[in-house]
Amino acid sequence: RRARRSVWSLVCGFPLRRKPEFIPLRFGSGASPSRCRIMRKFALYLIIIVGISYLVPRALAKILDTPYPIAAVTSSSMWPTLKEGDLIFIRGTRGTELKEGEIVVYRNEKGFTIHRIVKLQGDRVVTKGDANLREDNPVETSDVIGKTITLKGKPLRFPYLGKISMRFNKGTNPQ
Repeated sequence: RRARRSVWSLVCGFPLRRKPEFIPLRFGSGASPSRCRIMRKFALYLIIIVGISYLVPRALAKILDTPYPIAAVTSSSMWPTLKEGDLIFIRGTRGTELKEGEIVVYRNEKGFTIHRIVKLQGDRVVTKGDANLREDNPVETSDVIGKTITLKGKPLRFPYLGKISMRFNKGTNPQ
């Protein structure tokens, strides 16, 4: 019978059997133990990276009760509170839970905007960026996705981590 060749056997030169303790110590096709170790570490890191990039946002979406739990600040309209390139976390909210002074994320025709609430007008909110001179047009509370998570009265932010997201989504999420 011909043995099945797996990717592992092509990389390490021997087939991976069900019980690793019985793997013979022969290395065909020029593979060395260090090469196999490197390939195993690479595979492990790849699995971890894919798991984190796929599972963490999904878990945060459930925990924070919003389909968009993470956002990157893409402009300096909220300076000095939030800086361009900051990564923030968003907690889902209902329209009745909003208060003046909170930083919210809302959907508009260009994408998403992260600004502070300056007025509540029934089922609408008026927002303004901290660095902007004028207020934004009123927004329906149904367009508000959530508000930033705060720690000791300040938004929880991770400087520069949002730049990674901005690099991959260049031009798709203007603020």
